[in-house]
Amino acid sequence: MLYVHGKGRQAKDEFVVLTDAAVRPIYSYLALRESRGKDEPLFASLSNKSYGKRLTTRSVRRIAKNALLKAGFDDSRLTAHSMRHTAVSMALMGGASLQQAQAMARHGNINTTMVYVHGLDRVSNAAELAIDDLLGDA
Repeated sequence: MLYVHGKGRQAKDEFVVLTDAAVRPIYSYLALRESRGKDEPLFASLSNKSYGKRLTTRSVRRIAKNALLKAGFDDSRLTAHSMRHTAVSMALMGGASLQQAQAMARHGNINTTMVYVHGLDRVSNAAELAIDDLLGDA
């Protein structure tokens, strides 16, 4: 588990579950770090101005965007936040319950998570598919 500060929250009272696939790169990263004290931030800045301090949200956004670009995904709609949406959608598509997805996303209101269900339902039950079925593979 990884305890996190959510947006607008003061306490570290929320967590995400780290799967083996997610935790392996973190351990690899920590093995390369010089400082790994208990009170050190998990992800530390390497910049001159804030060396060793927690990464800012701006830095996380930049790192995520650079990783997307390096992987060949050059689209302004692809951001760190859009990857969060992707994770929630993939959890639901993989069989997670609405409540499980809500907990993973740390949504305070189930209606926020329901937006993802409606989007997935729109795609899987699209009226456009009925047209293709009617016309066949014309």
